[in-house]
Amino acid sequence: MDDASAEPARPAPKPILFLILYLPFGIGTGYFSVTLGYLLAHAGVSTAAIAVLVSITTWLQVFKIVWAPVADTVLTYRGLYRIACLVMAASLAATGLVSSSEATMPLLCALAVLTGAAIGLIGVTTNGLMARTCPPGQRGRAAGWSAAGNLGGTGLGGGLGLWIATHSAAPWLGAAVLAALSVCALFALPFVPEPDHDHRGPSVVQTLRNLAAEVWRMLRSRTGALAVLVLVLPLGTGAAANLFSAVAQDWRASGDMVALVTGGLSGLLSGLGCLLGGRLCDLIDRKAAYVLAGLMMAACTIAMVALPKTPTMFVVTTLAYALINGMVYAGTYAVMLEAAASRAAATKCDLLISLCNIPIASMTVIDGAVQTHFGSGGMLIGESAIGLVAATIYLGVAALTRRNGAVRLDGAPA
Repeated sequence: MDDASAEPARPAPKPILFLILYLPFGIGTGYFSVTLGYLLAHAGVSTAAIAVLVSITTWLQVFKIVWAPVADTVLTYRGLYRIACLVMAASLAATGLVSSSEATMPLLCALAVLTGAAIGLIGVTTNGLMARTCPPGQRGRAAGWSAAGNLGGTGLGGGLGLWIATHSAAPWLGAAVLAALSVCALFALPFVPEPDHDHRGPSVVQTLRNLAAEVWRMLRSRTGALAVLVLVLPLGTGAAANLFSAVAQDWRASGDMVALVTGGLSGLLSGLGCLLGGRLCDLIDRKAAYVLAGLMMAACTIAMVALPKTPTMFVVTTLAYALINGMVYAGTYAVMLEAAASRAAATKCDLLISLCNIPIASMTVIDGAVQTHFGSGGMLIGESAIGLVAATIYLGVAALTRRNGAVRLDGAPA
C-alpha cells in the first residue's frame, strides 16, 4: 500500500481553515505585484525598477524548495508559521511607511526579500500541515480551499490594498490594514493539530538523510512518479490568461471591460473553480480530476477560436477559462497532497509545487511567441494542442503502469 493513503492519527481540521492560513501568502504577493507597483509607477519610478522589485518575491517562491527542508528539520510547522506570519506582517507594514521613489528602492527591495522569504515559509508550513493532518477523503476539499485562499489573498493584497492606498490621505493605511488581516490568520492555527515529525533523527545530518530518503521514497512510488509527471507536463497551465489583456483587441473588448473581466470577475470565478475542483478531487481519482480540468481548459481555448470574436464572447470565454483555471489550481494542490502525505511532507509538497511552475513559465513564453507569429487564434490552438498531447502522454503512462501491476520504479509493489 502506498504510504500516502494512510489516515492521519490526529483529529482532522476543517478544510476551510486552510483558506485562512493561505490568505497571508496571497496578500503579500498581491501587495507587491499590484498595489506597490501601481504606487511606484505613479511616483515616477521606472518600469524596469518596479519589475526588479516584483520579481524578487516571485523568484523567492520559485527557489523556496531550497529552504523548505528547514520546516522539516527545526521547530514545528505551527511555530514556524507564527514566526513567518508575524515577520511578513511587520515587513508589509514597514513597506507602507517608506515613500515611493527611486531613492527608496534599495530599502523596498530589502523589504521585498524579507516579505518573500516569509510568505514562502507560510506556504511551506501550510502545505505540510495540510498533507499531514487531512484524511484522504478531505484532501481535495482542503486543496480547493487553500487554492481559493491563495487567489483570494492575492485579490485582497492587490485590489483592497490599492483601493485603500488611492482613497486615503494616509499612504501607509493600505499596508497596515493588510498586515492586520494577515495576523488574523493566526487565529485559525490552534484548530489545526501539529503532526508528528517522526522523520527527525538525533542530529541535523541524520534528519537531512531521512528527508532525502523520504523524497526518494515518494519519487519511486507510482503515486509519486505519476504526480511528478502530471505536474511537469504542459497541461492546464492557464498561461493564456497572462496574455488575455494583450490580445483583447481581437475581440473588440474595451479597456474597462478587460479590467473588469480579467480582474475582479476572473478572481471570483477562479475562487469558485477552486472549490468545485477540490470537491471533484474528492469524488474521483485526483490525478484524473487534474487531467479532466486540463482537457476542459483545452476545450475552452478551442471554443474561443471557434466562436465569434465579439466583446460578449470575450467575456463569456474568459470567465469560463478563469473558472476552469481555478479547478486546475485545486487539482494541483490535491495531487501534491496525495503524493506527499507521509513523513517530511513540507519538503515533498514544495518540491512538487516547484516542479509545476516549470510548464507554466514555459507555456507563457511559448504562447507569446506563437501569438506574435500566428495571431491570437494560433496561440489558443497551439496551447490546446500541447495540452491534448500532454494529457495523452499522461494517460498512456498511467495505463501502462497499471497493467504492469502498479509497481514502484524500483520494482517493489506500489
